[in-house]
Amino acid sequence: MEQYRTMSTIIEKIKSLRNQPADYPGLVWVILVFFGSAINALAIKHVADYVSFIYSYLQETNIGFTSLANWQEVLAIILLGGIATFLLPIGYSLLYSSSGSDRKLIPPLYMQVISFGLLAFFFYNHIVRNFPVLYVLFFYVTVGGLSQDSIVTFALGKSVSSDHLIQHSFLVSANIEKVRELVTSKQFQRLYEVKPLKTEKGETIKLRTDGRRGFILTLELREEELSTKKTKRTILNMVAYNLGYYSINAIEANADFSEWAAFRIDGLRNYLSRHLSVEVKDASIENVVFLREYVMDDMAGYISRFQEMATRRQVLLLVSFALIAISAIPFAFAQLEVGFVVLLGGIALLAEVLFRE
Repeated sequence: MEQYRTMSTIIEKIKSLRNQPADYPGLVWVILVFFGSAINALAIKHVADYVSFIYSYLQETNIGFTSLANWQEVLAIILLGGIATFLLPIGYSLLYSSSGSDRKLIPPLYMQVISFGLLAFFFYNHIVRNFPVLYVLFFYVTVGGLSQDSIVTFALGKSVSSDHLIQHSFLVSANIEKVRELVTSKQFQRLYEVKPLKTEKGETIKLRTDGRRGFILTLELREEELSTKKTKRTILNMVAYNLGYYSINAIEANADFSEWAAFRIDGLRNYLSRHLSVEVKDASIENVVFLREYVMDDMAGYISRFQEMATRRQVLLLVSFALIAISAIPFAFAQLEVGFVVLLGGIALLAEVLFRE
């Protein structure tokens, strides 16, 4: 069942290509993807050839791996080769993906799928002569490609254009306390499938659909600036978008999305009017500017957020990457214990920086 789910995810990601922003020159993008795939295929082939050679030698001599005179050096080469091969598509994607909020990514998964096809077509007999590497490659392409995609989108974020957002603003003739009580109620959250977002003190109240893909609804609640003590009114802003694997998809990419958003707009208007017994009018779309910026900033990757970090976190992040890179040195000299200690230290420090509140 898990294999079918993985393959379904891969197929959906490949189909999502047509929904990416069209400003990136299509031919250039295709050339970059195929060029990266060729480099990746060669890297995989060299590692696979080495593993096949070692496996064949062990089979012919009928000895165990640790019986090799230089087994630590062999293991170090395999580990370094595997790590370098895994990082290659990530580095290539980070280097050649277009920049900006409307970037077009070069997904490592696409490169992995093409690389697998190239290897299967040109080197099948050579690869499987001594060891069924092709089956291992298939596992690496699926699981590894999805993992590499996650790392790249985490680093670069997802491409987004304001033209791909459906925006609306309501003016509710009720004070913000009443509106907040209504929209944060369990009934409202279940009906519109939203959950309150954590916000800093003084920030506006926000709710968002709980999901990483699909149709997303984000709401913002704030008091109208022209409100008085006698006539307090509330602004409720809405931004809806169709979130894909690599980008916020164009509105026309899914015919159901526009209908879904229109249904949400009408539903919100009627729901607020009925439950608060007040007038709910359409307000200026300029009210949505801060919520729109919030959504677009939320799509940003970790690299763009690096500059906003405190100096201490920046230093710790750089130190963690340095430790991970330095761990290759003891591995290269077959000092596996030292290499693993340095590597795990770098990973632990990286996790501390990324996931600590």
